[in-house]
Amino acid sequence: MRSAKMIAIYRLLLSLLAFSALITQFVTRAQVKPFNPVNFFSFFTIESNILVAVILLFSSLGTALFGRSEQFGVLRGAATVYILTTGLIYFLLLRGLEESLQTPIPWVNTVLHYIMPL
Repeated sequence: MRSAKMIAIYRLLLSLLAFSALITQFVTRAQVKPFNPVNFFSFFTIESNILVAVILLFSSLGTALFGRSEQFGVLRGAATVYILTTGLIYFLLLRGLEESLQTPIPWVNTVLHYIMPL
Protein backbone atom coordinates (compact mmCIF):
# COMPACT_ATOMS: atom_id res chain seq x y z
CA MET A 1 0.00 0.00 0.00
CA ARG A 2 2.90 2.30 0.69
CA SER A 3 4.19 2.08 -2.88
CA ALA A 4 0.70 2.84 -4.27
CA LYS A 5 0.64 6.01 -2.19
CA MET A 6 4.06 7.05 -3.49
CA ILE A 7 2.96 6.38 -7.07
CA ALA A 8 -0.14 8.51 -6.53
CA ILE A 9 1.96 11.35 -5.10
CA TYR A 10 4.47 11.09 -7.96
CA ARG A 11 1.69 11.22 -10.55
CA LEU A 12 0.00 14.14 -8.83
CA LEU A 13 3.23 16.16 -8.62
CA LEU A 14 4.05 15.52 -12.28
CA SER A 15 0.53 16.51 -13.25
CA LEU A 16 0.75 19.75 -11.29
CA LEU A 17 4.16 20.50 -12.79
CA ALA A 18 2.82 20.00 -16.31
CA PHE A 19 -0.28 22.11 -15.66
CA SER A 20 1.81 24.92 -14.18
CA ALA A 21 4.13 24.91 -17.20
CA LEU A 22 1.19 24.88 -19.61
CA ILE A 23 -0.59 27.71 -17.80
CA THR A 24 2.61 29.77 -17.64
CA GLN A 25 3.17 29.22 -21.36
CA PHE A 26 -0.44 30.19 -22.16
CA VAL A 27 -0.35 33.36 -20.04
CA THR A 28 3.02 34.39 -21.46
CA ARG A 29 1.86 33.85 -25.04
CA ALA A 30 -1.44 35.66 -24.36
CA GLN A 31 0.47 38.82 -23.46
CA VAL A 32 2.06 38.97 -26.93
CA LYS A 33 -0.21 40.40 -29.61
CA PRO A 34 -1.60 39.00 -31.80
CA PHE A 35 -2.49 35.92 -29.77
CA ASN A 36 -4.60 33.16 -31.23
CA PRO A 37 -5.66 30.50 -28.68
CA VAL A 38 -6.55 28.09 -31.48
CA ASN A 39 -2.99 28.31 -32.73
CA PHE A 40 -1.64 27.80 -29.21
CA PHE A 41 -3.67 24.63 -28.68
CA SER A 42 -2.82 23.30 -32.14
CA PHE A 43 0.78 22.50 -31.17
CA PHE A 44 1.31 18.77 -30.66
CA THR A 45 3.54 19.54 -27.67
CA ILE A 46 0.70 21.38 -25.93
CA GLU A 47 -1.88 18.73 -26.79
CA SER A 48 0.28 15.80 -25.69
CA ASN A 49 1.26 17.52 -22.43
CA ILE A 50 -2.37 18.35 -21.63
CA LEU A 51 -3.36 14.73 -22.26
CA VAL A 52 -0.53 13.42 -20.09
CA ALA A 53 -1.28 15.90 -17.29
CA VAL A 54 -4.98 14.99 -17.24
CA ILE A 55 -4.30 11.25 -17.29
CA LEU A 56 -1.69 11.60 -14.55
CA LEU A 57 -4.15 13.58 -12.44
CA PHE A 58 -6.95 11.03 -12.82
CA SER A 59 -4.54 8.11 -12.35
CA SER A 60 -3.17 9.64 -9.16
CA LEU A 61 -6.69 10.03 -7.79
CA GLY A 62 -7.59 6.47 -8.82
CA THR A 63 -4.43 5.08 -7.25
CA ALA A 64 -4.93 7.06 -4.05
CA LEU A 65 -8.54 5.96 -3.69
CA PHE A 66 -8.45 2.39 -4.98
CA GLY A 67 -4.84 1.25 -4.78
CA ARG A 68 -3.39 -0.05 -8.01
CA SER A 69 -5.42 1.55 -10.76
CA GLU A 70 -5.87 -0.07 -14.16
CA GLN A 71 -8.35 2.49 -15.46
CA PHE A 72 -7.27 4.52 -18.45
CA GLY A 73 -4.92 1.75 -19.62
CA VAL A 74 -5.44 2.42 -23.32
CA LEU A 75 -5.35 6.18 -22.80
CA ARG A 76 -2.16 5.90 -20.76
CA GLY A 77 -0.59 3.87 -23.55
CA ALA A 78 -1.62 6.41 -26.17
CA ALA A 79 -0.42 9.31 -24.02
CA THR A 80 2.92 7.54 -23.55
CA VAL A 81 3.40 7.25 -27.31
CA TYR A 82 2.37 10.89 -27.85
CA ILE A 83 4.65 12.33 -25.19
CA LEU A 84 7.59 10.17 -26.29
CA THR A 85 7.04 11.43 -29.83
CA THR A 86 7.07 14.99 -28.49
CA GLY A 87 10.35 14.40 -26.65
CA LEU A 88 12.08 12.62 -29.52
CA ILE A 89 11.07 15.11 -32.21
CA TYR A 90 12.10 18.01 -30.00
CA PHE A 91 15.41 16.42 -29.05
CA LEU A 92 16.34 15.29 -32.55
CA LEU A 93 14.99 18.13 -34.70
CA LEU A 94 13.94 21.21 -32.75
CA ARG A 95 16.40 21.59 -29.89
CA GLY A 96 17.94 25.06 -29.82
CA LEU A 97 15.03 26.75 -31.59
CA GLU A 98 13.19 27.90 -28.46
CA GLU A 99 12.55 31.46 -29.65
CA SER A 100 11.13 30.46 -33.01
CA LEU A 101 9.06 27.71 -31.37
CA GLN A 102 7.58 30.26 -28.97
CA THR A 103 8.93 28.56 -25.83
CA PRO A 104 11.37 31.20 -24.54
CA ILE A 105 10.87 30.46 -20.82
CA PRO A 106 13.63 27.97 -19.94
CA TRP A 107 11.88 26.07 -17.15
CA VAL A 108 8.67 25.70 -19.20
CA ASN A 109 10.68 24.42 -22.15
CA THR A 110 12.49 21.93 -19.90
CA VAL A 111 9.25 20.65 -18.36
CA LEU A 112 7.33 20.31 -21.64
CA HIS A 113 10.14 18.87 -23.76
CA TYR A 114 12.42 16.97 -21.36
CA ILE A 115 10.80 16.14 -18.00
CA MET A 116 7.32 15.13 -19.15
CA PRO A 117 8.58 12.86 -21.96
CA LEU A 118 10.66 10.92 -19.44
